[in-house]
Amino acid sequence: MKIIKELEAEGLIVCLNPKGRPKFYEATKKPYPINEDKLTKFTNNNNVKLTNISCGNKEEKLKRLKPPVQGGSKTVQIQRAQILFHVLVPPPADTKWDKQYQLRNGVKVYQYSHPFKNLGTVVFQRYKSEKTDKLLVTLPRMLVSKEQIRDEKAVNDFLIDFAMRAVAWFQKRFKCRLGLPEIATKPDFAVVVEEPELAQALQKYTFKVGEVWADSSPPDNLPEIESKNPVHIINYLESVQKIKDIEDNLNQTTDKIKNLEQQLAIISRQVSELTKSLTIMADKITIMAESITTFSNAISKIYGIKRDEDRREIV
Repeated sequence: MKIIKELEAEGLIVCLNPKGRPKFYEATKKPYPINEDKLTKFTNNNNVKLTNISCGNKEEKLKRLKPPVQGGSKTVQIQRAQILFHVLVPPPADTKWDKQYQLRNGVKVYQYSHPFKNLGTVVFQRYKSEKTDKLLVTLPRMLVSKEQIRDEKAVNDFLIDFAMRAVAWFQKRFKCRLGLPEIATKPDFAVVVEEPELAQALQKYTFKVGEVWADSSPPDNLPEIESKNPVHIINYLESVQKIKDIEDNLNQTTDKIKNLEQQLAIISRQVSELTKSLTIMADKITIMAESITTFSNAISKIYGIKRDEDRREIV
């Protein structure tokens, strides 16, 4: 009774029949603070560390997104994450839902949303047909860093743990029992576009190339690039730095080419001077050769005259 009075005083529950006996209570829409340590007394503490996501050898905090977002160049949004549970024991027939409707194929849909104080607003949708009974849990948007989405398995584990925390409350509130969780649809990974020209274009137009699309969609109408493949988002976030690195490399290459051109010019001048020196040396060698030839001819003439004189003396 003490717990009921505390919950009623905090505005978490309201009595439906104040004068009746026994009294019946209903949960309100006031954010419900979920226990950070354990889901229930039977839950292992190691399974509920929802505020952390593994990134290599360190743990980094994950924060819930509060639109409008001005995330900065390294902030990624996780959007439209949905986790599916099979309903093993259904809620009572008189359970009150926020919305009830039926699809054309005969499937009945029961919807309920609840704002958790430390998780955000979670939407529960029960899809009941003659053969199946499933609960689809849509999680609120969250902010992470680009480093955190590199490990897709870690992200999926985090989303499932996130849903399990909300579902623990749902099972108590709706007196039902659910099966094991599974990823219903891959979440969208989005990043706010900060380039002025591109942001202005996305306010008017929508672009889609392969697995990537860009637009300004509700509820915040901010220009965003989205994809279900986190690799594309990482590539976009790193593209600016990659382009800068390419520019730096080009500048360094240009400087090296200029230095090489200067060295080639110096070598060209040195080769030209060496050619001139060799030409002069060749001319000098030619003159020297001619002088030697002339000298040799003179010697030959002198030697020839002397031999003639010797012959005459002998005769």
